[in-house]
Amino acid sequence: MKFALRTVVIVFLLVTAGVASAADFEAGLEAYVNDDYVAALEIWTELAHEGNVQAQHHVAYMYHLGIGVEQSYDLALKWYRKAARQDHTEAQNNLGVMYALGTGVKQDSRKAVRWYRAGAEIGDAKAQNNLAYMFEHGEGVPQDNEEAAAWYRRAAEQGNLHSQKALGVMYDMGRGVERDFTEAAVWYRKAAYQGDLEAQHNLAVMCDRGEGLPKDAKKAAYWYRAAAEQGNLNSQHNLAVMYAVGRGVDQDLVRAYMWFNFAAEQGDEEATQLRDLLAEGLTGEELEHARNLAQILRPGE
Repeated sequence: MKFALRTVVIVFLLVTAGVASAADFEAGLEAYVNDDYVAALEIWTELAHEGNVQAQHHVAYMYHLGIGVEQSYDLALKWYRKAARQDHTEAQNNLGVMYALGTGVKQDSRKAVRWYRAGAEIGDAKAQNNLAYMFEHGEGVPQDNEEAAAWYRRAAEQGNLHSQKALGVMYDMGRGVERDFTEAAVWYRKAAYQGDLEAQHNLAVMCDRGEGLPKDAKKAAYWYRAAAEQGNLNSQHNLAVMYAVGRGVDQDLVRAYMWFNFAAEQGDEEATQLRDLLAEGLTGEELEHARNLAQILRPGE
């Protein structure tokens, strides 16, 4: 009975310490949210020294970005490593990023892959995406599109935007998977709804051509506009064409001129020629209207 009682006491003390640690961590989080970074760092650093993995990651993150403290890659690496060794997946991913980019440490793609894989195998979507990228481009590992596609899928199924788009591209091009426009459209759509402009443009093209889904000029125009409003040059050009000929939208030469002009401003020579050609048939009032519209709809503003 004495041994049993001692075990109960130890368990009680561990649970009590865990509750106190969690409360302290929340106090640090409250300070951080209220922009009291000095207090947050002080609280979390004390917890980090006690082995609190969340605190270790947060301290590393603050030193990594220089939030409320002088930026220190050395200290960021120190605390990321401690958290990563306790299987904190975000720390494993961030440590991988630092090795991949050579941030505060000698660039080492193999070590980057090691840490990406550690987080990926536990289930971290960012680490899975980054590991897939390394396989796709042959950085730190032999180039392997099939392995890349497999990891992109795992991240994409968790909602990772970059992996959704990348997986769409792989199905679109038949890289690492059998070419499948329908499957490509599925993943482009998921990324497009999350706001990725390249996925929006690619989905628009598929709607425009009827690849992987029914041909639909109106939906093509919708997605071209979504990407064009974020500054995608090709979507601006294609949307201008649709306005010029009245395909998927009501014909509107003023808007066609405006979108050609946006594309021209990004160096699209054909758009410049088409804009100038349209201008010859527009009145001064219509050109002024196009300029006023541009002030309202200019991408990124």
